[in-house]
Amino acid sequence: SRQIPVNVIIEYRGQNIPELKPGNHEVLIINTESRHIQPAKAASRIRNIIIRAKASGVKYFYKKTDSTLRGNIGPELSAFLECIGCRQMSFIPANPGQKRYTRNGYQYLGNKLLHKTSFANDPFEPVRTSFIPDILQKWFDPKILLVSRNDMERQSHILFPANGIMVIDCISEKDLATAGKFLKRNRSLEAISGSAAFIKHLPSLLKLPKRKRTIKIPVGPVLVINGSVNQIALKQVRYVIKKGMEPIILSKKLLSGRGNNYEAHMAQLRELIKKDFKKKDILISSTDPVSPKDVSISQSATKRPTSVNNTALRIGHVAYRLLKLMKIEKVLIIGGDTLAGLMKVMHCRQIEPLSELLPGVALSIINHRGNKVFLFTKPGGFGEEDVIGKILIKAGYFQK
Repeated sequence: SRQIPVNVIIEYRGQNIPELKPGNHEVLIINTESRHIQPAKAASRIRNIIIRAKASGVKYFYKKTDSTLRGNIGPELSAFLECIGCRQMSFIPANPGQKRYTRNGYQYLGNKLLHKTSFANDPFEPVRTSFIPDILQKWFDPKILLVSRNDMERQSHILFPANGIMVIDCISEKDLATAGKFLKRNRSLEAISGSAAFIKHLPSLLKLPKRKRTIKIPVGPVLVINGSVNQIALKQVRYVIKKGMEPIILSKKLLSGRGNNYEAHMAQLRELIKKDFKKKDILISSTDPVSPKDVSISQSATKRPTSVNNTALRIGHVAYRLLKLMKIEKVLIIGGDTLAGLMKVMHCRQIEPLSELLPGVALSIINHRGNKVFLFTKPGGFGEEDVIGKILIKAGYFQK
């Protein structure tokens, strides 16, 4: 297959971003790690990255946001618009492949307004409104223009407001393509924000060069690690359990990362996995998906960042220890915070993306102690009920 050279920076380290120097990549992706931090800090990180990127000659910017409107969207888009220096920017939060639609400026999950779905009960970032202008205007005062599907299909140019944001309606993959043509026609490709769904249209819109690459996934079992407490992820885990996959639920001793019996618990986990890993895929979960008693981790605005990051780091530490102690070539990580926690513990700052295995599911490579580890990653709130099984089949090993 032909691919675009991409460099992904997993860990944000402040002022210095040496990867911004011209290299062998066409696209640089930076994980700002700003979803769970205070709004002012999140905005500051966006400013720092954009200022340095512009100084390095970067011409096009895409601020990826969550399609369920979680995180510091308002503060970050405020800083984004301020630092880019364009008259306006577009916001395309829909992800039709995941049934996340934008209609008349409102965000939907299927036929339900977003704040009336399970995301209203998110343990870390409960969604309180579905009207996108409300989220943006809570933090700054942009001029907001709601762009309908009919607006995009017109051939004439639209007069955009200065210092404004165009919130673009979208309910299908066709609408995403139409949005791309609309932005190109109106010369508005320099500053775009939105979900991961629109990103696949950027290579053709920006005419990014591709290189040929062959991907060969090794045969063998996959270590599945679920660190997500999202109800969608837990439902997916329950599905593969019903299909015969036996879960290993991480004990509180292991997740605490301390205590006299920690090493004994770690050794017990390793032996448990070692016993069956050559024969079948192994599923590890930080939460019991059948009776998730510990889902409601602190929802306090002041404690939330600490609870999220600490939990992710603890799960990451367990995963890292397993990678050190065993020959594991393929790992499926469920939950973005869990992936970030693992990368932090491994001191792995960069990841090499290979392809999109399924909608919303990425296949990448990381280097661990000189060995390649194939990494399959899925956000907690993404996918149909049977998506884990589909990933494992694509990965080359799944006992139906």
